[in-house]
Amino acid sequence: MMAKQNIMKVTVWYQCSPGTTPVGSEWIECREKNWTPLPKCSVPCTITRQQLEEKKLVLSNGQSQGVIILHNQSLEFSCANGYTLTKPNSRTCMDGHMDFPTCISEEVGKCGPPPPINNGGTINFLSPEYAPGSTVEYRCQQFYVLQGSPIVTCRNGLWTKEPTCLEACIASKEMMSKNNIELRRRNDDRLYVRTGQEMEFTCRWGYRLAPRSPPLRATCVEGKINYPKCI
Repeated sequence: MMAKQNIMKVTVWYQCSPGTTPVGSEWIECREKNWTPLPKCSVPCTITRQQLEEKKLVLSNGQSQGVIILHNQSLEFSCANGYTLTKPNSRTCMDGHMDFPTCISEEVGKCGPPPPINNGGTINFLSPEYAPGSTVEYRCQQFYVLQGSPIVTCRNGLWTKEPTCLEACIASKEMMSKNNIELRRRNDDRLYVRTGQEMEFTCRWGYRLAPRSPPLRATCVEGKINYPKCI
């Protein structure tokens, strides 16, 4: 530790022990009778050969021996033959601590066929078995709206959450007759609308909208329409 002094201020320099890394400035300064915060010396991460073997890990350069990583430095891993790495494969040393990625057996991590969904299906040719990391894409039938990610991934022997196909709405002629309403455009033959789309009605000749009726413009919500009523 060394100190230097001038008319305005006093500063002191700290040096970390061999093998440790300084975090921030190595100088502290006396300001208005108080010292600035002390520097911190961070400990490196030691990765042993035994740890790598136990976790079925090898370094990205193929090395399977131990290594020392300084604070805030990153290291990339891969898996031994027959194992698959969970992402991300890069890990950073933080003051002597590093979380290792996980390697799973390729046999254990395989998935069967992806689950079926109502009113939709996959656009890929289905296989009886999928390797870890494989993806499959879904698509809904006409007029149905896909909710969620269209792509599922095989992870640890399980598929990620499959999407759902939200049901379309069909304008019921029976309900329109019962409620004395009709489509606003008489030449509109669009009896189907998707979830989130609107269907516009009007009262039949000689009828008016009931006081507590839903509006004449109705929104399709997962296969259901709140029909207006005219009296």
